[in-house]
Amino acid sequence: MSGKSLFLCSGMPKSGTTLLQRILDMHPEVSCPAEHQFILLSKNLLTTLEAYDRTLVKIDRQLGTPTRPPLAPGLHPKLVGFALRAIIEASAGDKPIAGANDNISVVNNFADFDGLLDRPRFVAILRNPIDIAISNWHYNAFMAEDTGDQRHLALVREHGGFEGWLRYIAKAFSEKARHWLSARRANERVLIVRFEDLVGEKKPTLARVFAFLGASTEEAVLDDLVRRSGFDAMKAASPRKGFFRAASTSMGGEEVTEGLRQELARLAPEADRLGYDLVGGRIGPFPPG
Repeated sequence: MSGKSLFLCSGMPKSGTTLLQRILDMHPEVSCPAEHQFILLSKNLLTTLEAYDRTLVKIDRQLGTPTRPPLAPGLHPKLVGFALRAIIEASAGDKPIAGANDNISVVNNFADFDGLLDRPRFVAILRNPIDIAISNWHYNAFMAEDTGDQRHLALVREHGGFEGWLRYIAKAFSEKARHWLSARRANERVLIVRFEDLVGEKKPTLARVFAFLGASTEEAVLDDLVRRSGFDAMKAASPRKGFFRAASTSMGGEEVTEGLRQELARLAPEADRLGYDLVGGRIGPFPPG
């Protein structure tokens, strides 16, 4: 292994994970390719090991030798860790800081990844749950129209329409935010970034992220990243322009009633701890600590 400095970034879908990943990967010292699928890798490695164990048992029976203990339980985590590091470092090329973006598995398996990769750094991006829900709602409508696959609409409608979807996302946000806030309190290798700050206060936010990762925060580097990562520039460069909608930080505007806002605030108390006033529809300063 090359000994690169490793990190993982993660967040809920439509929280700005793609924006963060692309900016990280633009830095001359940092690699962070598009989203990985580490769960798929882990499952396939386990399936292979279990098949190998069954083969060994069959051979032992044929030869009349004692059946050896199965290899899968002990080897699986070691092989997963080795494979993850190899994939992340190979993707980084010559860049000394190697990262991976995985929204599916990292947030729910923080302790596992911490051990598998020998204490990497973690960057979590969070966004107020109202804008997450609305962005996701419109994105799935776009995907249903673009692909003709109505399962995209079924996904968001199964929770009872627009308001039901907002409630569902508020609960999911609360769970993820509680997880990352707890991880940040216990671990100095965890950094939380708010999407709203990445959009509205991009340069100082990027300076904080890259300093955390041990990458250059020189003015020329940051200015170049700010210029290249503007919403219009990234949308124009993307072959899937429908993926970029508005990068809204309005917390729903008039799409959300006062009564629903109060309900969402009760469902997601962690929002207040992150500076989100869901009832008033305002975004306050990012809390320290």
